Amino acid sequence: MHRNTEKIAIIIGLLAMIIAPRIFDLDAFLTADEKRWVANTNGFVMKLAARQWDNLLQQPHPGITTQWFGAPTIFSDSWTIRKLPLVLAQSILVLLIGYIFWRLWGTLPAILLTLLLGLNPPLVAHTRVYAMDSLLALFLLLSLGCLLTWKKYQQWQYLVFAAGAAAAAILSKLPGILILPFTLLFLLWHALSTRRYRHTLRALALWSLILLTSLVLILPSLATNTQNVINEFRSFFDSDDYQELHQEEPTYYLRSLIFFSTPLQLFSLVLLPLTAIWLYYRQVVPKTQISRAEAIWLILFGISFVAMMSQGLKKGDRYVLPAFLIWDTVVVITVWWLLTIIRHDVFQLTSLLRINKQAGDAPGDPTPKHHSSHLAANYLPTLWIGGVVLMLILQAATLWQLHPYALAYVNPLTKPFFGERRLGWGEGLDLAALYLGAQPDSKHLKVAAYYPIEFSLHFPGEVVPAHQHEHESVDYIVLYRAMYERGPQAWETDVLQYYKDKTPEKVISLNGIEYVWIYSQSPSSHD
Repeated sequence: MHRNTEKIAIIIGLLAMIIAPRIFDLDAFLTADEKRWVANTNGFVMKLAARQWDNLLQQPHPGITTQWFGAPTIFSDSWTIRKLPLVLAQSILVLLIGYIFWRLWGTLPAILLTLLLGLNPPLVAHTRVYAMDSLLALFLLLSLGCLLTWKKYQQWQYLVFAAGAAAAAILSKLPGILILPFTLLFLLWHALSTRRYRHTLRALALWSLILLTSLVLILPSLATNTQNVINEFRSFFDSDDYQELHQEEPTYYLRSLIFFSTPLQLFSLVLLPLTAIWLYYRQVVPKTQISRAEAIWLILFGISFVAMMSQGLKKGDRYVLPAFLIWDTVVVITVWWLLTIIRHDVFQLTSLLRINKQAGDAPGDPTPKHHSSHLAANYLPTLWIGGVVLMLILQAATLWQLHPYALAYVNPLTKPFFGERRLGWGEGLDLAALYLGAQPDSKHLKVAAYYPIEFSLHFPGEVVPAHQHEHESVDYIVLYRAMYERGPQAWETDVLQYYKDKTPEKVISLNGIEYVWIYSQSPSSHD
């Protein structure tokens, strides 16, 4: 009874920790895509109500899971209420991932992973957005965890969950399709490593059946209007929106991983290879709760996902969000492998100290030589775990400090090198709108702003797109950090160049990074 009470307390505590940075001030600002996704959800629900099963697809992304979760609150005008089902559903998904990895790795690694996901800044930021990027990342990690758990225990329910989560990932966002060839490769490896070919064929058949069933249940149009839905999916990858918008060089995502990682993730990048080599030569691997094979498969998926996304010309930091979740599993692997090494070597050291103690200390030596080593043997594992906990606390403090602008997170270790990198999806424009709204006679002001719709939600005057900045009737121009890195041919680049040598009336910073520049068009304001 006491043990059950303890488990319930841990679950409630973890869920509260997951929800806390996500649920407050959901209406503080809107990102550039959220109004579109609310409209998609409205269309989806209306067609469901009319039983128009053939036409449920609103956009080829496709964002179907977003629309299912958002459906209960479509009739509310409050953005807090609209986003609430998505926040709660994804918080439960984080907890469910923690449960799966508890079955796979045990209690303490699962708790650490849940804490890491709960406090992962990019994941927290996108969980608060009415979109589908965080759902894609969570369903992919859930599917991978279920696959590894099935491999370990050979219990069919985990294969069923893996297939269902894979379908949800694909219908959250199309890059989730990577889970299909990856699962096939995983099953092939299972067949070759175990030589259980018939068993693997049955597993493949079950996984395929559940996958197809789940796809149809989530998006019935796949069954009633198959060819049209597939053509819609295919057309997206051929569109200018995918091929031309936001083109970046191949190293873009490498920079994304460096700048938006956490310090723990960066440390794991350095420590994991060293730890793996040490484990191999010390032959300690059988004693750890996390196998080399599990680590390899998780890391392989993360690398494959980033490589796949790098092939497209259109790039954005949020497109590789699944890699940041995989990176949290790498942190857990690193922490536990290092802890395994420490405990293994400490055990050997303690055994040696006992032998020395039985032999007796040197005569006349007032301080036994084994005393300092004995202290290290006792406290080194505790110090290592304490250091990890301290970094988690600092990570939580960073989120608290940034709230509600978690999207402005940049790794504090790499922020000094951030430079003029693109960043921003609408956060900070609300502060610019409030500043200009406080100006005299603001209702009659005309402002040219980047993301004009999002800006106008907080501004009482007239708002036009930023490319109309040279119109004589414009009183203020609001430039935004998301205009950076659009390429030499982009109009955003021309506008930034035009104002490069002018002095802004107001600069708005988030997380110590300049986000918004407000320029006055009055003659006296020009240099």
